[in-house]
Amino acid sequence: MNFCIFCGNKLMGNEVFCPKCGKRLDNIHIEVPVKKLIQDELKDIKKSSLNEEKEFVNEKNTLKDKTKNHIVKEIQNITRDSLIEDKEMSVLTDEQEKVEKLQNTTIEEKKDEFKDYIVKKGQNTVESTLNKKGSIQTSRDDKVSPFSNIKNDKPKNIDKVDNLMMDSSIKKSSDTGRLSTNTRIYLGKRLTGNKKIYWEYGNPQLPNKHMLVTGKSGQGKTYFLQTIMWELSKNKVSSLVIDYTDSYLNNELDDDFKKKMGKKLKEVIVYQEKLPINPFKIQKRFLPGLVLTETPEDMVDRIIEVLDFIFHLGIQQKSLARRIMLKGYKNNPTDYTLTQFKEQLLETNSGENVYSRMSVLLDRDPFTYQSSFDWSKVFNYEGTVTILQMVQYQRQIQNTMIEFLLWDLFYHSQTKKDGTIYPIFLDEIQNLNFSLT
Repeated sequence: MNFCIFCGNKLMGNEVFCPKCGKRLDNIHIEVPVKKLIQDELKDIKKSSLNEEKEFVNEKNTLKDKTKNHIVKEIQNITRDSLIEDKEMSVLTDEQEKVEKLQNTTIEEKKDEFKDYIVKKGQNTVESTLNKKGSIQTSRDDKVSPFSNIKNDKPKNIDKVDNLMMDSSIKKSSDTGRLSTNTRIYLGKRLTGNKKIYWEYGNPQLPNKHMLVTGKSGQGKTYFLQTIMWELSKNKVSSLVIDYTDSYLNNELDDDFKKKMGKKLKEVIVYQEKLPINPFKIQKRFLPGLVLTETPEDMVDRIIEVLDFIFHLGIQQKSLARRIMLKGYKNNPTDYTLTQFKEQLLETNSGENVYSRMSVLLDRDPFTYQSSFDWSKVFNYEGTVTILQMVQYQRQIQNTMIEFLLWDLFYHSQTKKDGTIYPIFLDEIQNLNFSLT
């Protein structure tokens, strides 16, 4: 089909002039298959559209599959985490139920169950030396004695704790032992509000049982500590007082305290009976799956460090003392004493200088060297208060005895894994050695 190139009029094919516009054609015609062109163009457009639609659908399906797989994996992860959390929460709930169950009874009613629970939890004993500081203040009514008015309140459930109870997120204490979780030590009342204050002594969430009492002379520190001892005694917890300030002599103690304690109050005059321990005893320390036994060198180093701290030995004096003590102990490991150490010093060149430094101790030798002494007789859960009275001894001797006593008690606590606690009362602890040695 031909068309005029000027007006587009349909032609027969052999016209010279266009019958419509009259312009000369000079046999110039356009053969344009319009319909076919349009159809082909529509087909191309449709085909292109179909291809694009197909690609879009493919991309959509691909994205959908990827999204589906991602969602499935996320759901699986969330489900797995949820199951783990549920399992942990289940275990935690079981443990909380056990603790709450133990809190709702007394040690007399569930003694065996509580003991099994503690053994399973691998409770360890508390360290014997104080290593943290705190401050507690209380007031005293001179007209009313706390020993005659204190009531041993023991609620079945302890949901709230006062200002001496730590946050529940703190790691559980490992020294509860045979102590009831309901054990509370009455401290006094608030100055405002008259609210009673307790030391939640048996609560397993208490991180430790250390206390520091400060105050000027005459403000009632010793009196306050007697009330603590009495509270511990009422809860069948035995304690030890190491008195080297004469503050706990019998005539210095509160009359009501002595009356309440009765035969449970025991006084040991060390000057008469001497200290029943052996500083030269080879000690053992029990770690998980391991027992560490001191060598003679370890033991001698421990003793020399204590003597150096108290008597301030020079470098050469310390070295000489160590050498003589180690040699003497190896020659007589079963019966070695400070008296023998003194004799060996005086028989050695330059040994007299070392002796002169420690003569106040070596001339008196306050130990009995009883390696078999059992601290369980002192910390017996019978509510006794034992006072080791160091009156009459010079201060350097007292400090030496305390250092060796605490070391001996510390190693004893390491051998006993029954959860026994060791409440120890010390005055003027700043005079003691808190180094790692």
